[in-house]
Amino acid sequence: MQPPPPPLILTDYCRERDPDLPWGYWLRVKPQLSGVFDEQDRRWASVRDALWEGRFGFAKAAVKAFQYDAQFDMIHTVLAAHGRGQSPSIFELAREVMGDEGGFGASHYIAWLVSQRLLATHGEPATFGSATIRLTDEGLAVMRMIRATRPPAATSAPRIKGRSEMAAPSDPPDGANPHIDLGELRYVVECEDVARDAAVVLIDRHPNAGRMPTQETIWSMTFARRDERDAFFAWMLARSDRWESWGEMAYYEGRLSAHLLASMFAMRAREEPDPVGSQEMPWNTGP
Repeated sequence: MQPPPPPLILTDYCRERDPDLPWGYWLRVKPQLSGVFDEQDRRWASVRDALWEGRFGFAKAAVKAFQYDAQFDMIHTVLAAHGRGQSPSIFELAREVMGDEGGFGASHYIAWLVSQRLLATHGEPATFGSATIRLTDEGLAVMRMIRATRPPAATSAPRIKGRSEMAAPSDPPDGANPHIDLGELRYVVECEDVARDAAVVLIDRHPNAGRMPTQETIWSMTFARRDERDAFFAWMLARSDRWESWGEMAYYEGRLSAHLLASMFAMRAREEPDPVGSQEMPWNTGP
């Protein structure tokens, strides 16, 4: 049975809005007028613009058109990562999501999301950087809005179950991000046997293949031992919010294996002192 998701941190948002609905559900359209209107009768070109300009106070003109949707995808990515059972470290977000080797950019981005009350610290950290960061009620609502307003090409994956029956959002597999509907993803990660070897595979469910959906394995990694495969799969499953990005990387760039290896070792090097000299390393077998 799937363990309950980590509790959301409640803010003033839930006193005025329904946190179970996408952010902006209160906006209205008017006959013969373009855009959407809020309660103060301010008009925005779209719901995303209402969040970007009205809620965040950002100037849309300061962002290039081709980067605009990418900004929302980044917000969704970072928020979704903090909806996992265990929040990611700064260094995981820095290396895996932002390509920020030093972690400064990731720290600043998370601090901004906390200031916007989309994330919040939990408990009373004793030292700098030791806070547990969790998703807030408004953060989850913003995630839902971003998913609901994505361009059609980004949301056209057929709702089919993979071979591991992982599509139902009400019963996600143990360890998966509870805020990600695996049935909506184009790319899913599964366990299977490849030439008698235990393997983790990445499946592309072909959203643009016409009326007859098919599936294709676009990446795989084999293991000599099943327990090693299962441990690696558990690591990927906990990061199911990253599957879409990993799928794009495997499909279009062909560098997923190198990326995952570099990300895992970057996190280990930051979080554990002197990992090269650790006795846990399998290659450190000499006298």
